[in-house]
Amino acid sequence: ASKTNDDTILASVKYTAQNDKVGAAVVLGTDMEKDLLEGKKIDVTVYRMGGDERYSMFSTTLKNTLQKYALLGSKSSGLDQLLQKIKDNQPEVSKLKKVEPQGGNSILGMDVDYKRTGVFGGALAILTVAFMVSGVLVLGSIIKERENLVHTRVLLSNASDISYLLSKFAVVFFTTTIQTIVAVGSYCLMVRKDVGISVVQFAFIVFLLGLIFNLMSICIGIYARSMMTALYLAFIVWMITALLGGMYFDISGASDTFQRIAMLMPQRWGVKAASMFMNGNLSAYPVLLVVTSAYLIVIMVASVIGIRMNRKE
Repeated sequence: ASKTNDDTILASVKYTAQNDKVGAAVVLGTDMEKDLLEGKKIDVTVYRMGGDERYSMFSTTLKNTLQKYALLGSKSSGLDQLLQKIKDNQPEVSKLKKVEPQGGNSILGMDVDYKRTGVFGGALAILTVAFMVSGVLVLGSIIKERENLVHTRVLLSNASDISYLLSKFAVVFFTTTIQTIVAVGSYCLMVRKDVGISVVQFAFIVFLLGLIFNLMSICIGIYARSMMTALYLAFIVWMITALLGGMYFDISGASDTFQRIAMLMPQRWGVKAASMFMNGNLSAYPVLLVVTSAYLIVIMVASVIGIRMNRKE
């Protein structure tokens, strides 16, 4: 309640309107407590500041609230009892419950918080280059085997196409394991910025993506006729998957078609898994395992087809 005169109040209201962003100013009379307990009409003045359209709603709500308090005050023996009645008669406000959207934004969706996953996405883009380069080194052995007819002798032996690919997969597995250990060690020892997930989760994502891209390089080596061609193809694969997967920029505002294309990129699943881990969603483990298995099956099938084409030649 104010005990100052009207001129001082008006001057204060003008000063506030000129120097602050306020939609309205409310001045209560000096006898507000007495009027409330007697159930009388409350002496209140409301000054409108600016053109906020919510002013009418505010003034109506204020009027109804004061009338309600006056009605409660007429049935109260004192101010303490009035305050308790006001507290007991407060309207219940429904609590907000966070629910993960279903459908297009479910686990299978590609919605990620780029502000939180941007650092991890950049690290993943760099690691993808390392995976492709290491894969190229492995596929170099395939090209050498072809040039020295080792590959032909293997195909003419009792060894099956699957056993030949499994031998290469074993090399890729150990190579990826070493790369993951180096990446995790570098992260723990030299990286100062937290990417938002635990070391175990970081290693899990890096290892599975390493398997995908190292085996993808092996597949490229089966089809490529020279080391230079394989290098070019590996670079193109890395560049296209990183760009379409949203490693360098936020694609949340892109068209639905573009985001569906992004779902085909392994890096996007890695970022999606990181986003799920950041939200405490541990279902990212089985999701990433299933996705990785799908990629590996496609790569293995493509590799078998390439080996059989080479056998016919």
